[in-house]
Amino acid sequence: MRIRRPLLAAPLALGAVVAGVLAASELVHRVASTRGLGRSPGRPDGSVGREAVVVLGFGDTGPRANRINRYRVDEALRSMDPRAASTALVLCGGSVMGDEPEARILARYARERGYSGPVVLEETSRSTRENVAHAIPLIEDADTIRIVSDSVHAEEARGYLRAARPDLADRLAHAEEYRVGEVTWMKPLAIVVAGLRRLRAHPHDGGHVPKAHARHRQAGYLRGVSSFRPLLVMDYEFSYLGGAQTAVVQQALALARAGHRVTVAAPDATSAQVLRDAGVALHDIAPTYRVRLMGLPLIRADAATRADLALLMEESGTDLVLTHSEHGLAAAALGVARERGIPSMHTVHTFFMRGPAWAGFLTPAVNGVHRYMTGLPAPRVRLAPRRLDSALRGLTLATCREADLVLSPSRHQAVALRDAGLPAVEVLSNTSSATRAEPAPLPAGDALRLVWAARFAPEKRLRVMLDAMALVAERAGPGAVHLDLAGGDLQAPAPAGVTLHGRVLTTEVTALLRGAHAAVVTSLGFDNQPMIAMEAFAEGRPVIVSDPVLAAEFGDAALLAADADAAGLAEAILRLARDRRLLDAPVDAAARLAASVAPAAHARALEDAFLRIASPRRGSASA
Repeated sequence: MRIRRPLLAAPLALGAVVAGVLAASELVHRVASTRGLGRSPGRPDGSVGREAVVVLGFGDTGPRANRINRYRVDEALRSMDPRAASTALVLCGGSVMGDEPEARILARYARERGYSGPVVLEETSRSTRENVAHAIPLIEDADTIRIVSDSVHAEEARGYLRAARPDLADRLAHAEEYRVGEVTWMKPLAIVVAGLRRLRAHPHDGGHVPKAHARHRQAGYLRGVSSFRPLLVMDYEFSYLGGAQTAVVQQALALARAGHRVTVAAPDATSAQVLRDAGVALHDIAPTYRVRLMGLPLIRADAATRADLALLMEESGTDLVLTHSEHGLAAAALGVARERGIPSMHTVHTFFMRGPAWAGFLTPAVNGVHRYMTGLPAPRVRLAPRRLDSALRGLTLATCREADLVLSPSRHQAVALRDAGLPAVEVLSNTSSATRAEPAPLPAGDALRLVWAARFAPEKRLRVMLDAMALVAERAGPGAVHLDLAGGDLQAPAPAGVTLHGRVLTTEVTALLRGAHAAVVTSLGFDNQPMIAMEAFAEGRPVIVSDPVLAAEFGDAALLAADADAAGLAEAILRLARDRRLLDAPVDAAARLAASVAPAAHARALEDAFLRIASPRRGSASA
């Protein structure tokens, strides 16, 4: 039996992966089939009226329709509403893979299936965007419009129609293109093809800049930066405690207080009351899918998202785009900025992503999902010894390549980004713009008070913190050290001396720091400049770190644990608990470091960077 179990485990694991992929594909197609539909299809009296069923062709050498085109025609025929006053079958596709237009191949098969109604052929298009654009004159008189393909492709086409003709998009109705369990084999392939299609359509080169925007950008460049209108973009929700969220808030406040007209776009931007109070304009971007992946709202860089961002940039007069994530919303913002001739900067919050050691086989799936959501190709460069780690870092690199300038809050991360092939990388520390009183004196009680505040994610190594506190309580008693823990909920009782605060706002973290002697950062080889450290320095508090790289980055404001494990951290904490004088020099260094990265200095650095990149040159690296 000991020999057979491994032999059985491999096929079982493979079967589980395949089942998971198929189930996820079903979900993606199910959601896609419901998105992008019109507000008012049909006539005002509620009847269907004149119906147009548009079929998007698939590459076909003919003469007989291939399996995918046959399926699409079958979908179209079952989508026709018998209550319609009239129905026209609009078949789209030019001569892409053979001599005969796809539209004629589709029409021949429709007749074979017994359809005898009106057929309208669009025989010149060679892409999805052209399918839609060339079909518009053929469907303008329809009261109800249905677009038929696989669900993911049809959703993309509906987005193109809405961007080109919102009035026609309001007439879009549901088609019978999705049925659970039907052509299950095709659904994952359709998602991959959609990613490849977006890749081919992605504008890696500068492209044409509309004259109005070129003039606007040049005018901004010539007038200097007495006041500009930055748009900050982030895929993450503000309701979830994380370094990127804190960095966006602090950067927006720094720019607003420097006199710039700031707009922030995020899934729940309007929930950021501190930004609203500072006069920052807030714009919510609706998630593309209602499901979430690892707590992340899923926003795809599709036509609808790009149209939303383009309108926002137009209405806000955006002349600088600042992105803070590597997912669909940020990719869409960088793409729209490129098309409109608007300079862009991308801040990398960590380039040191890692996945489980056993999960290397997931690398193609990670690359495929990211390409589908962003439209960006995976870089063909090895960035880490393990395949999945390299792929995860590649997601960041792919986004960086779309920006005019890449910003790294830390020096050591900037070196890694340059080594990855990005020539335009500058170091710009995060800042802390919270309105503060003078730093509070260090607590005078008997207990050494510490703060640990971060996402409860594996890379933050919360377990090391908790185990260290258990060792401290065992060696010095439960009252010697107190830890305020924030960022999530524990699944097990906390060790003695630990107070759990759950998920908290930045202002609550500030209050905890003012009552503490130091903050603690237990990540190792992951963080580049954790925002809890910047918040601590702003309050005149040093940081105990497990990572020697962070210790070197923060200099005298950091206290390095004796070792990276719980025992090494416990030893450092006990040393401070026994002799508080060891905090004196790090407290002074923390105050000096905070002054060097003050909000006004941060805003001036962004202004200077804006002047350097506000030129016709596009892209921080070749693809």
